[in-house]
Amino acid sequence: MKKLFFFMMALLPVVAWAAVGDEFAADGLKYKVTSESPKTVELTRFDKERPKGTLTIPATVNGYSVTSIGTYAFKGCDGITSVEIPGSVTSIGTYAFCYCYGLTSVTIGNGVSSIGDYAFFSCTHLASLTVPANVRTIGVAAFVACYDLKSVTITAGVTSIGEQAFAKCNSLVSVNIPESVTSLHPMAFKECTNLESITVAQGNEHYKSVDGVLFDKGMTTLIRYPENKKLTNYAIPVGVTKIDTMAFHSCSGLQAVTIPASVTTISRYAFSICKGMESFTVDAGNKYYKSVDGVLFDKGMTTLILYPENKKSTSYTIPSGVTTIKEAFIRCPGLTTVTIPASVTRIDNLAFASCADLETVSIAKGSKLKSVGSDPFYRCEKLAPVVYPPGVEVVR
Repeated sequence: MKKLFFFMMALLPVVAWAAVGDEFAADGLKYKVTSESPKTVELTRFDKERPKGTLTIPATVNGYSVTSIGTYAFKGCDGITSVEIPGSVTSIGTYAFCYCYGLTSVTIGNGVSSIGDYAFFSCTHLASLTVPANVRTIGVAAFVACYDLKSVTITAGVTSIGEQAFAKCNSLVSVNIPESVTSLHPMAFKECTNLESITVAQGNEHYKSVDGVLFDKGMTTLIRYPENKKLTNYAIPVGVTKIDTMAFHSCSGLQAVTIPASVTTISRYAFSICKGMESFTVDAGNKYYKSVDGVLFDKGMTTLILYPENKKSTSYTIPSGVTTIKEAFIRCPGLTTVTIPASVTRIDNLAFASCADLETVSIAKGSKLKSVGSDPFYRCEKLAPVVYPPGVEVVR
């Protein structure tokens, strides 16, 4: 009996060595056991030296199947030029290949079902990408700042494309959304400065594209207008009720937008950093918004919503009756003088931010101004001090 006991005790270190969570190294890479039945491991990191050239991840190692690539596994390995991920791998972890500046190509195996958040963040020289059919989710900022990425093939099977998944991919000219996608974040392609068109497969039940512009399937929400679309004037289709957050963000070539009567909601920052914008025109039948001299107001003209960044005027007098100035004048170069009527009671924070040439802001006598944001004139470096009436509350 004692012999049997000691024999079993002798076996314990072997069993412990094979326990879930144990780590080992092989061929310059580190692994962690994730399961003993079936036998699987996660590739966690390189062992001693950062890999260079082509990185071929093995499908099996020491009798274990490699099923995942861990968080930060190859962060900053800028000597890697290409990566081959086998079919055994089902998930690519958060930040797994971030800052791999030398990476030019990646082959993702057909077994991968999820690409983690920031997985290929700032792989600046990655030139092309095929997302295989088994992938279901492309995580938040998964390929953000892949500046040289010119070709992306998203295969049918992908269902979710996360926030800023392909943001700042400045070499992208066009992108095709397959019929399988059910969730596409409005900012998935934010600041893709050369993007001219977004097309959606006809069979998609959630999204639609018209002339390269992205809408929901029913065309009630305008989700994304490509930043480098070759138009100076754009008329939003009749029937659209909502212009989504940052829908026209950084569309510098766009000079004029016509808003139909159907629009009921213009989301915050819908037209942010539209450096070429000269005017907004709102259909007279719109019950929620109005434009006067190209400037956007609510229907009752009590709220000044947006002043076009490139409006050809050096001075502007806000109409009497306006009570609220939103973040309306952000980055309006050339504007030197603004007159605020006595009717205004509130000026939002950053209302005039980064108006580089703004010199004078005058508030009319008898002003009813009650509150201002903590810094409505942020980075207005030429601006003389603005004198508020007594009793104004600074809202922080």
